[in-house]
Amino acid sequence: MKKKKLLSKVSGLVFAAAAMFMVTAVASPKDVSAADYEMGGAGTVSVAIPDESCYEFTGQDAYIKFTPKATGYVTVTASNISAIYNDTYGGITLCDGSRRALSELNEIYNTKVSDSRHWTMTYGVKQKTTYYLMVRGMGGTQITASFKKVKKVPAITKRAKAKTLGRGKTASGVIIAGDKKADWYKISLPKSQKVNLSYSAKTNGSQAASGLKVTFCKSNGKNFVANSYDNISRTSPSNKMSFFRRYVGSNKTTGLLPGTYYVKVEPYTVTSSGYYTLKWK
Repeated sequence: MKKKKLLSKVSGLVFAAAAMFMVTAVASPKDVSAADYEMGGAGTVSVAIPDESCYEFTGQDAYIKFTPKATGYVTVTASNISAIYNDTYGGITLCDGSRRALSELNEIYNTKVSDSRHWTMTYGVKQKTTYYLMVRGMGGTQITASFKKVKKVPAITKRAKAKTLGRGKTASGVIIAGDKKADWYKISLPKSQKVNLSYSAKTNGSQAASGLKVTFCKSNGKNFVANSYDNISRTSPSNKMSFFRRYVGSNKTTGLLPGTYYVKVEPYTVTSSGYYTLKWK
């Protein structure tokens, strides 16, 4: 049986949303405590949604309920278990305990594409909090969730109490789904020098402007320059930035002035979350 087309051919790492996914809200059922499926909140667990239970055949989204045992992140992967099709595709939405969307609605997955970024997404989650994964599958799909514990340091969510980022050291953290707070890090320069930052993320967000945002700031917390920020997303999970001074009318550069600088890590949009690493080289 030939699979019906929902998505146009994926080119590179650009995700295209089909018309059926363009919804504005997740309908809340009468009994939000009930779930089609449940999974544990630690380790690696899987739930199988067979062909006869998927959206294409029932017209209903499948809900998977889970409660993380620790604050950290959950990486969700979709794989094909269809007895009819050679691959599967659809959309996944992370929802809160009332089934309200926390992530982008129906973030697209497509197992026909070999690159795992097309069928893998990561969300920051809080311990002992109920979440749902809403799965809109166009064929039998297995959802596998891998939970990782990350120690959250509350103090770095305020610039005045920013955690010091030492040169050559790597910091890591988690941005919780639905949480708009930023993580702040402090860089102290005792002498003039250039600053090179590298960063990576495991996050959700299928759009170019999504995922997590990294900003290099002056001592007052404002952007160092207008373009001193970058985003790391599901499609572009790592990058780097360099900061220095350039002489007017010349290609010659020199280091930043001695003083205190900050690095801010935050969700790029209200639907972004995930795990990140940050290093000052």
